[in-house]
Amino acid sequence: TGVGQLLPDLRASAPDAIVVGTDLSYGMLRLASHEFQRAVMDASQLAFKDESFDRGILAFILFHLFNPQQGVTEIARVLRPGGVVGTATWGDQQDPEAYDIWFEELATHGAPPPDPEFARFELVDKPEKVEELMGNAGLLPVNSWVGEYRASGNPDEFLAHRTGHGQSRTSRFLASDGS
Repeated sequence: TGVGQLLPDLRASAPDAIVVGTDLSYGMLRLASHEFQRAVMDASQLAFKDESFDRGILAFILFHLFNPQQGVTEIARVLRPGGVVGTATWGDQQDPEAYDIWFEELATHGAPPPDPEFARFELVDKPEKVEELMGNAGLLPVNSWVGEYRASGNPDEFLAHRTGHGQSRTSRFLASDGS
């Protein structure tokens, strides 16, 4: 769920559904709208009964899981027969130049290096890899595609994003003189 940015869109697309957001970080869920049910839990060990949901969404989480297959298997477990999973993940695209400048500035100001365990993009950076995860969990058929992400924010929006959440904020920005 992160900070809950998708929750209103989910509610709008299924107004009669009960939308439940989960995240391992209480701090992230605390920022999500209190209009939605929220629960702290690990996507690799969901605390829901088998066959509890019609839909599951794994938005930008698979690369954070130590074992993405376990997370996909868990979402499959809690889906009712005929349930559907949607996921989005980062591919093997080139980061924008602004990221390189941001990381250089963090290092210049004494930020610790990035945590190599924070994300394992290489496990889910191609459609075939995600398709295999889904197939192994019995989630068939799988429809996957590659889209292009284009950030359109201005410099102030970029800084707000990079200093507002995620690894850049918690273990790098605040650890430098950005506190």
